[in-house]
Amino acid sequence: MLLTILGSSAAYPRAGGACSGYLIAEGSTKLLVDCGTGVLSNLQRVVSLKNVQHIVISHIHPDHCFDLIPYRYALNHRSSREVLPRLYLPPG
Repeated sequence: MLLTILGSSAAYPRAGGACSGYLIAEGSTKLLVDCGTGVLSNLQRVVSLKNVQHIVISHIHPDHCFDLIPYRYALNHRSSREVLPRLYLPPG
């Protein structure tokens, strides 16, 4: 298993950084944990967006989920429309 820290800034990303986001890879399985501001850019440096099968959001604070919005746009505007990761959210 490989853990890649995509971002770890609190509340807002520091210059050149990103808020919370972690990629866990095991073989061909890719799991994104949290997707805060700046994470989408860093994620694309290590894996194609269409190769992420699962996204887990730990809680609904902006620094943990705001990049889900551009992620969705990216999947809609690419040839990977048919490839949508499973999204796991906290209750409520």
